[in-house]
Amino acid sequence: KQVGNGDAVLLIQEFLDLAGVDANELVDIAHERDLEVVLEVNSLEAFRKAKKTEADIIGINNRDLQTLKVDLNTTASILQKETCDRIIISESGIVTRETVRKLLDAGVDGVLVGTAILKSADRKKAIDDFVNIDLE
Repeated sequence: KQVGNGDAVLLIQEFLDLAGVDANELVDIAHERDLEVVLEVNSLEAFRKAKKTEADIIGINNRDLQTLKVDLNTTASILQKETCDRIIISESGIVTRETVRKLLDAGVDGVLVGTAILKSADRKKAIDDFVNIDLE
């Protein structure tokens, strides 16, 4: 039974691997329910696995979920070694417009920004600053 009106689901490749769950199976189930799939990775190995699925979007998390350390080079490092025909977003640790520009230059299609906006004294301005980045 489907609950709510969601449009997408987030799956984490490394957690699925730890649980012995095939990402393809969950991606298929999500698609059967008309949900798009963001498949999150944190390593080159997981990225290569994610590319073999039918996930709609691959998210590269700059935060290692085992250590919780953020390394903004994670996204660029993976994309220097592998290309992908899917939408790629970079997640975690993105707090400046300059970082967004670097990630876009590295090949991402978008970024997930959360903490930088939530911690801002002026959230509207913070959102506007990220949305209105000059891409030239």
